[in-house]
Amino acid sequence: MARIYEHFGVPEDWIVDPDMGRLEAHAMLNGRYGLRARYDRVSTLECPLFPGLAIGLMRVFVRR
Repeated sequence: MARIYEHFGVPEDWIVDPDMGRLEAHAMLNGRYGLRARYDRVSTLECPLFPGLAIGLMRVFVRR
C-alpha cells in the first residue's frame, strides 16, 4: 500500500487498531513513506498537516 500512496503523493495516513488502542501515523518523508509516530490510548494525536489539531485518543479508544 505504501507504494501506491507514494505514487499518488498521499501526504499521511493513519492505521488504527481499536482492539489494542494504538494508532500509527505514516507520512511522506523525502519522497518515501515511513512511520512518523506511534500513539497509544493515552496519547494525543497531533498532525503537522493540520496545525492546532490535537485529538485525545482516550476519547477515541473507549473501552467497552
